[in-house]
Amino acid sequence: MLEAKLESDILSQVTDLISHSTGSVIVNGEIEKSEEGTSLRGEARLENVSIGGKYFVPPITGLNGRLVFDDSRIEIPSLTGAKGNGQIDLVGTIDLASENGRMAREPSLALRANFRSAQVRWPQDFFETVETTLEGQVEVTGTGRPYGLNGDLRISKGRAYRDATCQEFIRSGSSSSESSLAKTTNPNVTLNVAIEADNSFTVQSNCIRGRLSSAVRLSGSDVEPILAGQVRLDNGVLNLLKTRFDVTRAEAVFDNIVKIEPKLDAQMVAKIDKYNVFVGAEGSLSKPRLNIWSDPSTGPDGNPLSRPVLIRMISTGRGPGETTQTAVTQAIANQVVGLFDDPLSQAVSKITRGFVDRFELQPILDGGQSSWRARASRDLGEKFNLGLDYEPSRQSLTGTIFINESVNMVGGFDRRSSQIGSYSEISGGLKFQFGGK
Repeated sequence: MLEAKLESDILSQVTDLISHSTGSVIVNGEIEKSEEGTSLRGEARLENVSIGGKYFVPPITGLNGRLVFDDSRIEIPSLTGAKGNGQIDLVGTIDLASENGRMAREPSLALRANFRSAQVRWPQDFFETVETTLEGQVEVTGTGRPYGLNGDLRISKGRAYRDATCQEFIRSGSSSSESSLAKTTNPNVTLNVAIEADNSFTVQSNCIRGRLSSAVRLSGSDVEPILAGQVRLDNGVLNLLKTRFDVTRAEAVFDNIVKIEPKLDAQMVAKIDKYNVFVGAEGSLSKPRLNIWSDPSTGPDGNPLSRPVLIRMISTGRGPGETTQTAVTQAIANQVVGLFDDPLSQAVSKITRGFVDRFELQPILDGGQSSWRARASRDLGEKFNLGLDYEPSRQSLTGTIFINESVNMVGGFDRRSSQIGSYSEISGGLKFQFGGK
């Protein structure tokens, strides 16, 4: 008869999926000898064991239950522990033997876990924190890594937080569309998990706040996860600089089998002065197509409100007729216009079949009045750039030859219009650049 009390940190030596563990394991068993070898039969009782690791955040605490072992096979009739403020129940088998009877490098698993208001924090890069309270069941099976993780989960409460602006979200969406893990990294688990939420998941950031509903399936692996399904923002608020938008419609469809990148279909509205300013977004998160319009669509002078004017209204939170074009508000407008220019530049490049490399729309001051400038350019080789600027009162075509880091040869054609008349000018010369750009 064998009796022993072990510290549970031995669990972290069985698999590197467990980084640390505490508590006690009390073993009662018998050692049997036969012609085939020596075997151990009996049971182990877990008392207040805690297990932590990448996939156990927050850790499982207060784990109590019984394990029955027969040589290299371990049966788990029942284990119960706390997961945050909730509970997790575990049953199943663990087999440490390979086909030839020797100890396997990795155990064979057939485990089932039931979650009852169990709290889980998900490891990922996009948000700073993703926390969920789960109901449901998952199973872990397999003879070694990658193990299969299958299940159905319902998010009764969840929260995702990131201290980021809207512009940072779009930039992160573009960079995170490429896998941050090396393709050669071996996965620990393959995934097949359905996840549902009914207006129970909260998103919090400096950009957007709201409640989400979802019906998605997580597949692929922990190295290259694939998300399929739909996420809907049931009610939300987007804060873009000086303007608060109420989100009237927002859906994200995940259907890319290569990378996690949602397709957006969203519309929001803000009340600025007497105007309802609308912004619509369609397409992928990294390359959204953005539209801006207003109701009424004309300014105090009866002319249609241009895109730069609407952008300035969003950036300042003031109507088109107010005196807001100070140096400060101009700088703010230039910041917010970048949010729309990135996807706009990509769209123009696609329409012109790549002839235009960059395209910008900028709000400007022209004689103390609000105006705008469109700028398109293309690099023709490493040494030559061709640019075209358009303003309501001015059009210009410029060319630059880069002789070296300090000297450029420039030339251009400039045409200006005013109430007095119009004139054209051709210019050229050398441009010297010292002390860097």
